[in-house]
Amino acid sequence: MNKYSPLLVLVMLVSGCIDSDEKTDHAGGDVPLSQPDKSVEDLKEKQTGWNETLADCDKQTMVGKRNDCYKRVAVTTKDFNICNKILHSNYSKDECITDIAILTKDYSLCDKVSPGCWLKGKCIKEVSFGLGNISYCKTKTPDYPNGINSCIHDIGEYTRNVSICEEMMGGEIGYERHWRDVCIRDIAKITKNLSLCDKVWYSVDEKNLCISGVAVALDDLSICDKINTSDYIDIAQTLEGYGKMRKDTCIEDIAVAMEDLSVCSLISADYIKDRCTERINKCAEEKRTYGKNYKC
Repeated sequence: MNKYSPLLVLVMLVSGCIDSDEKTDHAGGDVPLSQPDKSVEDLKEKQTGWNETLADCDKQTMVGKRNDCYKRVAVTTKDFNICNKILHSNYSKDECITDIAILTKDYSLCDKVSPGCWLKGKCIKEVSFGLGNISYCKTKTPDYPNGINSCIHDIGEYTRNVSICEEMMGGEIGYERHWRDVCIRDIAKITKNLSLCDKVWYSVDEKNLCISGVAVALDDLSICDKINTSDYIDIAQTLEGYGKMRKDTCIEDIAVAMEDLSVCSLISADYIKDRCTERINKCAEEKRTYGKNYKC
């Protein structure tokens, strides 16, 4: 029996590569990086113990093991030409090229990744991280405009640079403004900077989510009170009850983080209050099973 169905084989041929964790990753102006390039560190750590030679790979009789060996030698020597020795697996070949591009910070290698493969987006983003350059977001990232804006978002979040969020590009009316708000919201949460939420102006709901995110990050219930609890029209749709729900979930998430059942009583909606209690009780059970340091 064949391992793959005809439909899956077609997807593999069209997409150029396949992986269960498919996602859209990206990259794209020159900015100083505020964090080390973890991808490069991870790749270097993964190479520990890799000491095969091409001759060792050629001796492998199993195609899968031979391909894995070629990939290890290619990445260790940073020679993308060795990736071309990988047979019957576009994904392994594309992953091999992507890893070398990240290590060498070479954008041109990203162009060698199969068209349609999600690794091309990852390649562009990770190389951009290494170089501190987001220009490729707008010139090389696939899937316009979603891919481009997701790319800009990831670089902005990674560098904690809110000005990058202003670089979003439009598709439908207001599209770039929505992405801008999401970008600022996520940076505010990571940096625990409530004042950044004042810059979220296009979407009332995103501003509420921004405030909630900072409140949870700081375990500060008083910040939940700043959430707009009235019904509001947000991006051409009326969101009835959303404000109250956002405040309740803000309190819920803090209660769970603090593992404090008494905080759940501050929630107005019964179903969220019950869920809050259930989550904390479940957390207690998990800690008894996995140890007190287990993070729920």
